[in-house]
Amino acid sequence: MKKMIKAFCILFVAVTLIACQTQEEPVRTLELVNISEIKSIEIPLGFEDIIHTEADYIQSFVELTQKATLTDLEPSTDLPTRENCTRIDIVANYELTSLFIFEEDGKWYIDVPNDGVYLTDQSIQDFMKAD
Repeated sequence: MKKMIKAFCILFVAVTLIACQTQEEPVRTLELVNISEIKSIEIPLGFEDIIHTEADYIQSFVELTQKATLTDLEPSTDLPTRENCTRIDIVANYELTSLFIFEEDGKWYIDVPNDGVYLTDQSIQDFMKAD
């Protein structure tokens, strides 16, 4: 009888520990509008804007942003207050989405206002250059 009670207690503790394990939250990545709806990617630079309508450029940009992962940094509410941000506008059929790219402590980020700040890599710089 003691063996049965001991086995039951061990089983109870094991089941309780398994049930109470914290589940890791899945990594949230940046989701943009459907790629087929994107008409252009524009980088406003003041006097001369960079506008890309090429399908290859749009595809590459979207693939890069989809690899970005959500961080704990606080997103901006409308316009970022961080210095040296570059705005990138994604023009789709019925909406305009503005992203703000910035570098901080050697890491590159994408700030999506009211959504989140996503960690990306330095290859994002390639998309901010004029061809």
